[in-house]
Amino acid sequence: MQVLLITGANGGIGTEICKLFKQKKWYIIATDIQPKSNHSYHDQYISADLCISKSIQNVLCKINDMSCHVNCLINCAAYQCCKPIWEYTELEWDNTYNCNVKSIFLIIKYGFSIFKKCNTNIINIASIHASLTSKNIASYASSKAAIVGLTRNMAIDLSKYKIRVNSISPGAVNTSMLTNHLTQESLDYLTNKHLLKTIGTPTQIAETCLFINNNTFINGSNLIIDGGITCQLCSE
Repeated sequence: MQVLLITGANGGIGTEICKLFKQKKWYIIATDIQPKSNHSYHDQYISADLCISKSIQNVLCKINDMSCHVNCLINCAAYQCCKPIWEYTELEWDNTYNCNVKSIFLIIKYGFSIFKKCNTNIINIASIHASLTSKNIASYASSKAAIVGLTRNMAIDLSKYKIRVNSISPGAVNTSMLTNHLTQESLDYLTNKHLLKTIGTPTQIAETCLFINNNTFINGSNLIIDGGITCQLCSE
């Protein structure tokens, strides 16, 4: 049986990843900061605050105690704070980087012995903000850019262990992380800016994760899934 370890499992994208992989008969080990899962698409749920190193170590110790292999690791957890850069507190900035970037480093650091045993496929969820961005989202955008760079370095360092590492950069996807920061008018405007007049769905991102897992020649790549919004000049 193939095993998936996923962070951020309660989010919109995380939930759909769990659901799709569960449908494909994977064994799902899900983590999120909430004490309880908000869905049933998993076999094990471990509450974890990825901003805290000891919490990450606890997750990996539990997996190690289960003598469980991990075929695929998907780093989907994310923290987003939207405000002008001069208004961030240091804690808000640090939480963004600790959750979005440092957690990936720590998971590899403390889970390396697990991952190298079974050539784990690693997928990091980045964002279109790593390439093109907008106002009032500096900490999130820069942390997602760091994930794309980290993905390339991880692919190089881990290739000797037959571990593949890739990232996905979704554009606008219909999740609470997007809609909670937008009025309906703003959401309609954003939708109409897309070539096909639609934004993405969490299922489409989940399907891409499964595709990357199944295609063993994809390595060190960042797949942009944005409905074509970045292919047209803003002046057009």
